[in-house]
Amino acid sequence: MAGSKESKGLFNYTTTDLLIMAVLAAVGAVISAWVINPLVRALNIGSPYVATWPGAFHLLVIVLAGQIVKKPGAALLTGLINGLAQLLFGNAAGALALLYGLANGVGAEIGLALGRYKFSLLSCMLSGAFGVAVAFTVDLFYWFPNFTLPMQIAYVVNAFAAGLIVTGLATYGIRKALARANI
Repeated sequence: MAGSKESKGLFNYTTTDLLIMAVLAAVGAVISAWVINPLVRALNIGSPYVATWPGAFHLLVIVLAGQIVKKPGAALLTGLINGLAQLLFGNAAGALALLYGLANGVGAEIGLALGRYKFSLLSCMLSGAFGVAVAFTVDLFYWFPNFTLPMQIAYVVNAFAAGLIVTGLATYGIRKALARANI
C-alpha cells in the first residue's frame, strides 16, 4: 500500500525503526572496534575483571536501539548488524564479532522482554545486565578457557553488575535526554 508507514514484514518494523537500528549499530561498531576494544585488551593484561566495566559500553547502542524502537527483536537485529559492521571495520576479534553481536542481542532482548519493551530504568538496567553477561560468557570460551569454575562465575557476575550499572544507567540517561528532545 503506497504511503503506508508500517511494514507488514518482520516484526512490523517501520523504515524509521530500521534506520535507527542500522545507524546506531554502525556508530557503535566503529566506537567498539577502534576505541573500546583497544582499551579492554589493554586492561585484560592487568585484570579481566576490571576490563568488563569499560567493555560494558559495547552494549550501549544495542540496548539503546531496543529502548527506542521498543519492538521484539530490535536489540537482536541491532546486535547482529553491529557484529557484522565490527567485522568490516576491523575488530581484532575478526569473525567472532558476529558471535558477540548475536550474544549481545540475545542478552539485551532478555532484559527488554522482562521490562515488557517499555522504557524504564529497570528495563534499561536489566537489558544491559543480561546483554553484557551473555556476551561476556563468550569470553570464557575464547579468551579465558583456563578460568576455574569459581573464576568463571565471578567473571559472569561481574559482567552482569557492569552491564547493570554502566550500560543500564548510560542507556537510561541517553534515552531520557532523547525523550526530552522529542526524539
